[in-house]
Amino acid sequence: MAYLQETILPYVRDYSSTIVRKTFTSALPHTTIDKLSDMRSDFVEPYIIRPLASLIAFSTTDMMSFFIMVITLYLSLRILDYARRVVVFWVMLVFRLAFWASVIGLGFYVYNVGATRAVAEAGWFFGLVQGFIEDFMDRAESTRRMGNAAAGGSTGYGEQAAW
Repeated sequence: MAYLQETILPYVRDYSSTIVRKTFTSALPHTTIDKLSDMRSDFVEPYIIRPLASLIAFSTTDMMSFFIMVITLYLSLRILDYARRVVVFWVMLVFRLAFWASVIGLGFYVYNVGATRAVAEAGWFFGLVQGFIEDFMDRAESTRRMGNAAAGGSTGYGEQAAW
């Protein structure tokens, strides 16, 4: 890279008009050579040679850092995606095992105690759960009524709280 900056770019910068003249002198008249020289000084030098020289001279380490950062980001995202898939696999495996274990356990329980007793015990269990839910809803409703009465609002049944 240093060789390119030290030898080739100054040579191209200094001798580009000479190279163009030697290449096109025999076939082109002087007005065309002057136009090519003006074109070199107006377009080639400011828009091609200087930006390339500055790009090569100053940003090779920046470009390498950028490419290393992009590669690191890509690899880290791939690793995180792999880790996510592994975690999801194991969590789903645990849920599937728990589901099938409960299905097998319920089937084994019904097989051991009989279908009529299993239905009766299931009814008792669901009645117990329903009782807990109704008790929770009653307590939540009474708490809401007490909060409205303390705040001076309605109790929910169209009556006003007395002051």
